Amino acid sequence: MSFLFGLFLLVGCENQDDNVGASTLVPSAGASLSVDIPFGTNNTLVEQNASYDFTVTISEPQIVDVKISIAQTAGNATSGDDFTIPSSIIIPAFATSATGSFAILEDEIAEGPESVTITVGNERTANANLSPASFTFNIGNLTAGELEVGLSWAASETVTDNGGTEISATDLADLVLQIQDASGAVIHEADGAAFEASTITAEDPDGEYFIVAKFFDAMDIPADLNLSTSFDQVGVLNADSYDFEAALNTQFVCDNNFYTLNKVTKSGDSFTIESVGEASSYPQDITGTYEVISNGESTDDGPENNPLVAFMSTVEITDNGDGTYTTSDGWAGVYIEWYSIYGNTEPEPQVLALDICEGTLSSSWTDIFGGTHELTGTVNADGTIAVRIDNSFGDFVDAIYTPQ
Repeated sequence: MSFLFGLFLLVGCENQDDNVGASTLVPSAGASLSVDIPFGTNNTLVEQNASYDFTVTISEPQIVDVKISIAQTAGNATSGDDFTIPSSIIIPAFATSATGSFAILEDEIAEGPESVTITVGNERTANANLSPASFTFNIGNLTAGELEVGLSWAASETVTDNGGTEISATDLADLVLQIQDASGAVIHEADGAAFEASTITAEDPDGEYFIVAKFFDAMDIPADLNLSTSFDQVGVLNADSYDFEAALNTQFVCDNNFYTLNKVTKSGDSFTIESVGEASSYPQDITGTYEVISNGESTDDGPENNPLVAFMSTVEITDNGDGTYTTSDGWAGVYIEWYSIYGNTEPEPQVLALDICEGTLSSSWTDIFGGTHELTGTVNADGTIAVRIDNSFGDFVDAIYTPQ
């Protein structure tokens, strides 16, 4: 990830030979600095000895060294005890880049979670146009019998605002990480404002646990989310990770929309981790061919097959890609059966709105006779759909759609 800020270099009146070592000259116009942070700007991990390199690059070499300040700007982690980082990084004269290193330090002290935010660049390295680059580490501390679970996410495809600026994953969606026991009871839960982390503790009983992701909130922009889990255990596991593509969609923010990522089996201090990768059982897709059995009654004297009993037909339901579906015939052949005597002989495709959170369907339209129609439906756990249609003439149909 790269960050760009202006660097303005001025050469003073003194002889240039005096300007060796770390330059204290005020930068002048004409060059720019960028910071590449390949490990990302928000990280969650278990305390361990590890280092992370980042690179500062200047757009054109200078005749003096360029010094960029580095500082801790947030967090409760302690420099020298929990992490190390230099106070500055220097791009040598006539060079175009330099590499700095941020290191996490492991210790034997039992302590709670810590965090640190590091900012590369400040007002001493540029003028008011400076945009410092920052990165954050959330550091968990474990004992041998604990397993830390991390949850992160990213949009499956780039999502931008109206100005074309990419929306970050944590702004796009705020997810909750749950650790549930085999009965579905929530044992531990993490619902912070960034990527999440929680712990199966040594005190938790042996047995099976399930790692579940669900929504706390999301922007009103439909987008698929790729989910990732990581597992850490002191001396055993180090960021053991699992990826799940397009696991959740921000269009449906409700308790019914969740994703089971992993199963963890705890036996003493040992943990066995399996990938599950299952979406919740709410209706996500009703696309397909359905056999329809309809029962209903018309208020018109013309139809012969009236009341209608166990009328059989077939319909196709297709996905429109925007949360709606189209059925090949709104009345599933019933209106043709009743009103072909008046010239209604063609199917009437209709758009159905599916509320995933409620598992319900709805639609309304006007027919060739000027009558209004209301369709309501419920998607059942077995995949069948119960549909009710009423029109302004007093006709009605109850139908069961069975997927083929």
